[in-house]
This record gives sequence, structure tokens and C-alpha cells, in this order.
Amino acid sequence: MRDMHLKTMKVIEFPKNKMVKDKMKKCKLETAIMMLEVLVDYDFTIIVNPKAAENIFNLPKNKLIENFIITTDINKAEKLEIKKPCYYQLTGNELT
Repeated sequence: MRDMHLKTMKVIEFPKNKMVKDKMKKCKLETAIMMLEVLVDYDFTIIVNPKAAENIFNLPKNKLIENFIITTDINKAEKLEIKKPCYYQLTGNELT
């Protein structure tokens, strides 16, 4: 009887967990959209971990790259003197 009760509890909690997960996902999406709306008017540089960049951008593994840098101004990004960079310059069309 106890096992049956526990199984019932899991079934009852599953939709609740899914709703929380969906709500968090929606909140993250709304936050990302707000950030992009603000970033359109300013120069910025984002440094991405190479493993994350490989997954996000479907890049091949490259041991020569330690930092994947997304920037609107390469000159400013180069002044940061980041080790073993790979730059991707945004032109502004990507965010609108």
C-alpha cells in the first residue's frame, strides 16, 4: 500500500514540477529579450566558454581557442587582451 501511495504522490507532483519548469523557462526568455532590447543601443562584449560555444554554435573542437568572444566592437575587445580568443563581430542586424 505504501508503494502505491508514493507512486500516486509522484503523479500528482509531476504537473506541478512541469509548471514551475515552464514558468522559469518563460522568465529566462523574457529576461533575455529585455537584455537584447537594451544591448541594441550600446557596444558590448560577451565572453563565452569554449565548450558552451561549441554546443551553441556547432563549432568543431579547437584547442587553440580558450575564449569565444561575441562583440560589437572588435577594437575594444582586443584591448581586453584575452588569451587565445576567437572573435565574432555583431553588425546589429542579428539583434533586430
